[in-house]
Amino acid sequence: MKKIVLENLLIKKILDNSVRIVKQQYMLTTKSRPSQKKTAIIHPESATITK
Repeated sequence: MKKIVLENLLIKKILDNSVRIVKQQYMLTTKSRPSQKKTAIIHPESATITK
């Protein structure tokens, strides 16, 4: 059981980091590529689903 919990925490941590990276990329590329907006919205949702 502990192993599963640790794996879930690790997955959540990775997702949180990827969300942060996506947000940073989104902030940098908003003016040049508005299509990035979609990925910035999708990632936080998927992260909250897998908590």
